[in-house]
Amino acid sequence: MAAILLGLLASLGWGTASFYGGIASRRWPPIFITLYSYICELIILLGIALLRGASFDMGDDLYWAMAAGSLAVISIAWFFHLLAQGNMALTAPLTALTYAIVPVLFGVISIGWPKNTQLVGIGIALLAIPLMAQGGAKVHIENIWRHSLRLLGSPILAGIGFGLVLIFINQVQSSDLLPPLVVARSTGSLILLILLWLSMRRRQPEASGAGILVAALRPALVYVLVIGVGDIIAYGAFIQSARLGGITIAAVMSSLPPAVTVLMARLIDKEQPSRAQLAGLVLSLVAIVLISL
Repeated sequence: MAAILLGLLASLGWGTASFYGGIASRRWPPIFITLYSYICELIILLGIALLRGASFDMGDDLYWAMAAGSLAVISIAWFFHLLAQGNMALTAPLTALTYAIVPVLFGVISIGWPKNTQLVGIGIALLAIPLMAQGGAKVHIENIWRHSLRLLGSPILAGIGFGLVLIFINQVQSSDLLPPLVVARSTGSLILLILLWLSMRRRQPEASGAGILVAALRPALVYVLVIGVGDIIAYGAFIQSARLGGITIAAVMSSLPPAVTVLMARLIDKEQPSRAQLAGLVLSLVAIVLISL
């Protein structure tokens, strides 16, 4: 039960970060918001680690943390690129579903099949995830098949990247999670800075990158803090959930951020969920009950 609750806490953290990240991205470029939240997380994690006197002698954990941090940033950048292409109704559900399936398959291969009731719950959850991720847009089967393999493969590739991030971060063996998370966020922040610099050089070679970053930071600070704290809580909860209940259960329980985002949009922004989202919410509740049996 503790593993399930921790997995749900991870979903709460990532769902909250996604909700406020979406709001912030309406006012500022997504890459700025991602970079600010990464730097915010890095400052918080590094400060706590230094206060606690955490050891950064990590062994193989160093490489897993660097791999997770690098792949997370690349996957986020690719996902944002796909959304900018205007295929959100197809991109979001496919990415969310693949993101959940990859660590589930890894867990089945490495650990074995879960109990029958849990297996049914996992199947229902995998059905609920793309429904909740659709938003207000509708995706019909006949329209999906009209898309080229490239358009289908791109969001699947993003989902595989996100799923591998969970697998990589789960390979961390240290009992102290702060140093690996610091390394992951340091690596990600460095890659984001490089990507942002290259993008600004290509579009505005005469602009001062540092000046733009500083000017946009202050009004976005509250959003950045919420996103950063939510992300930190989610990663820590996911790792502990995977250690207690296995990566299969942890991956499914932490793959429900769309449910959190839908509920927050309804409660805070007064948005009316679509029928697909409501069906996904009901199915996710059924899945949680079955997985907890």
